[in-house]
Amino acid sequence: MHLVTSRFRPGAKSNDKLLFAGHWCLNIEEFNSLNKGNLIYPSHWEDQINIYNDLPFLYKIYEELLPLVSNELNKIHNSNLNTRQWKIIIGLWLFDFIRFFYDCFVTVKDIEKSGLVQTSYVSDGIEKIVSQNNEDLHKLYSEPEYLYLIYSFLIKRSNLNYEIVNIEHYFDSYAKSRVRIAFSVKRFIKSIFSILYSAQNSSKLITSTSKDFVFWDRCILSKTSL
Repeated sequence: MHLVTSRFRPGAKSNDKLLFAGHWCLNIEEFNSLNKGNLIYPSHWEDQINIYNDLPFLYKIYEELLPLVSNELNKIHNSNLNTRQWKIIIGLWLFDFIRFFYDCFVTVKDIEKSGLVQTSYVSDGIEKIVSQNNEDLHKLYSEPEYLYLIYSFLIKRSNLNYEIVNIEHYFDSYAKSRVRIAFSVKRFIKSIFSILYSAQNSSKLITSTSKDFVFWDRCILSKTSL
């Protein structure tokens, strides 16, 4: 089956048998008339026990990241705010992004284990899209292009088969349609990915060092966007 991760589907062929990563991959018409042979993969958070088990784990990641992020932001802004002050400013955004990214991460890992997928199309460009604040991050969640890029990032680091679709020109235009700040998004996402991957392979025991979080090189966060 061909894996579909959002309503944005470059390269998809009409005769492919489709495995949808979730209900967000379909529009209303597709959802009401799901073609025979196509499947919607169930969310791991449909099981309330998984939510109960995952939230403490995600909060542990958040607690480890927050002081490291705070130190880097102090360097960037030449400030001396403590971790609690930075928590007030960026805490909600940071936890929401970790939660969102973990959901995508586990979805890809579960689909990989299912053995249902033969192909998937992915693209580069996640570093072009930056959320300005928590409200903007929630808007990005509903944008098919952003979901497609997040899943592209994860699929390329999984054992799933994939083909790269070169549509950087599209994402250049998409990025220009949004207000942008300079931020090393790819390094930030790689850092969270490495934590989740390591934790999953060690029964969710996190033993990280500051080297795991060197993702802030040349990131310049606008003070007005925080």
